[in-house]
Amino acid sequence: MKHSEWLTTTTGDSVRNVAITIGVAPRTLATQLEKEHLSPENVIKIAEAYEAHPVGALVATEYLDTKWAEGIDPEMAVRELTDEQLANEILRRLRDVRGDHDAFHTPVADLDARRSNTPNSDVDPLPYAANQRPLEPEEGDDDYGPGA
Repeated sequence: MKHSEWLTTTTGDSVRNVAITIGVAPRTLATQLEKEHLSPENVIKIAEAYEAHPVGALVATEYLDTKWAEGIDPEMAVRELTDEQLANEILRRLRDVRGDHDAFHTPVADLDARRSNTPNSDVDPLPYAANQRPLEPEEGDDDYGPGA
């Protein structure tokens, strides 16, 4: 869309009044319109002053591709989340990836007991390398690892 057409459609005001409203010299705005090239800064100022959406204004004046206007900036959205909302989203994603894993329903003290091998619960420690207990060789094996 031509910048002059966008200005008329958005403001319905004279170039002079628009310039005064956004705080630029009327001649500056008139020169930009003669060249059909409003600066992006002025497009934003005009949009805000006349209560048009600045992102839509940048798309209409072809400073911004539509694909950037269709969604929100994910990084900005994440910054707006509370700690609780962020933790809930992480938990939701973990459940989606891992399914309904036992660790999501086991009290933290029990999970800690499993890891540290302390008898804080009636849950038997799992025989993993992180358990710090050596695995017992199976009968007939003289090694601790399979195929070694």
